[in-house]
Amino acid sequence: MALLEVKNLSKSFSISKDGGWGLRAKELLRVVRGVDLSIDKAEILVLVGESGCGKSTLARLITRLTEPDSGEINFEGEDFLHLHGSKLLNKRKSLQMVFQNPFSSLDPRFKIFDSIAEPLRINKEKNIKERVFELMQLVELDAEFASKYPHQCSGGQNQRVCIARAIACNPKLIIADEAVSALDVSIQWTILNLMLKLKRELGISFLFITHDLAVAKFIADRVAVMYLGKIVEIAAKDDLFHNPLHPYTKALLSSAPVPDPTKRDRERTFLYGEIPSATKIPSGCAFRTRCPECFEACEINDPQLENAGIGVPLHAHKVSCLLYQGECK
Repeated sequence: MALLEVKNLSKSFSISKDGGWGLRAKELLRVVRGVDLSIDKAEILVLVGESGCGKSTLARLITRLTEPDSGEINFEGEDFLHLHGSKLLNKRKSLQMVFQNPFSSLDPRFKIFDSIAEPLRINKEKNIKERVFELMQLVELDAEFASKYPHQCSGGQNQRVCIARAIACNPKLIIADEAVSALDVSIQWTILNLMLKLKRELGISFLFITHDLAVAKFIADRVAVMYLGKIVEIAAKDDLFHNPLHPYTKALLSSAPVPDPTKRDRERTFLYGEIPSATKIPSGCAFRTRCPECFEACEINDPQLENAGIGVPLHAHKVSCLLYQGECK
């Protein structure tokens, strides 16, 4: 059984035609559209895609910081969407989140010790002092930082504090939303290695959201590609990077910079036009207006995420494209 299983999850927001919010809303901003995904125990699933495709909204839906319009979320075998009150709070201990900016994630009035101790105090844990220093050691943060404030620490050090706080209550899953993008490149890899260590030693699973393909290739077990609120391809890391199927995935991978452009392992795939507005998603396949392989059926049929016949059944290579769906070939 998967640790987390998401089925047909959707979320729209009402906006007015001038882009504002409120009672005069006349358009639907379809941010997440029927997302299906699963995460196993001690697995890192990386979610990639362009800015604005709905990655962060999906993260907030899974944690129920934002309530979905429809769909299912099963976490540790329980229907997460039907938990309320104390049951929801108790279950949330097993599902934590690390945000992009560590400085805005920490209370500037709290010392590092108090930031890490806060969830322990809320949950009335015992031996808080010992646990805080144990957590600091686990995230490789020297004990001397316990008496410092966030402004006295670097971005990487503060992100370690955020991770220590996230694992304080022994979560099964951490959602990391662009958790290294605000850090210097040299610091990014130390944080990524820390997450791999937590996965290996504590069995923690991660949903890791990023737009950086190099980061995805380094840390992922599997990779899911998102476009206009929908998962268009999901596969084991090696399968996806060496044999991308969806035209969007091909374009995304070919756009990544390489040290020597003459030694690319595949031809460049160029996309034309702008990303459609989430209020005016094209009929049929949402990617067809930019797709170099579009054909007539793409204007009518909305492809679903289906097994492409590659990989083991549990983690098969899945793609949402009519090119790989027999009845439309």
